[in-house]
Amino acid sequence: MSERIKSAWRITWDPSGTPLVLLDYGDLMLAEPTFPQQHAIQSQPFLRSDFISTWDRGNVSFEMEVSRISAFTTPAALRSYALSQSVTVAALRHATLKIEVEGGDVYELRNSSISASAPNLSKELVLSGLLAFSYRVTGGELVKIP
Repeated sequence: MSERIKSAWRITWDPSGTPLVLLDYGDLMLAEPTFPQQHAIQSQPFLRSDFISTWDRGNVSFEMEVSRISAFTTPAALRSYALSQSVTVAALRHATLKIEVEGGDVYELRNSSISASAPNLSKELVLSGLLAFSYRVTGGELVKIP
């Protein structure tokens, strides 16, 4: 298994409704969370032009990806958690994602949805009593909270 990193993040789904902490301070992670953004770009080639022209059309979106490692005392407990967490996440709908940096800033990823989640049930992890559960969230506006 790759190197484990101790989290300096707290990432909470739906903090003002029914909060679900996807990652907390001190949790083990496979890698730091990532927050890539993209927006719509229109491109147009013109006849006999050396280069295309582009126009920024807005519609910015952000993604957040993170994997949390949890320890279990038995393989059965690990497998049960993997399935129950998959069922829980599948039932979640549109909400806000709260992102807190330990000793730092707080952000919200608004207008977001959990677009993917998956347990890593590799033989190496299961035998070591560890489960890495990954989440991908897609949202619209990333806002710093004062």
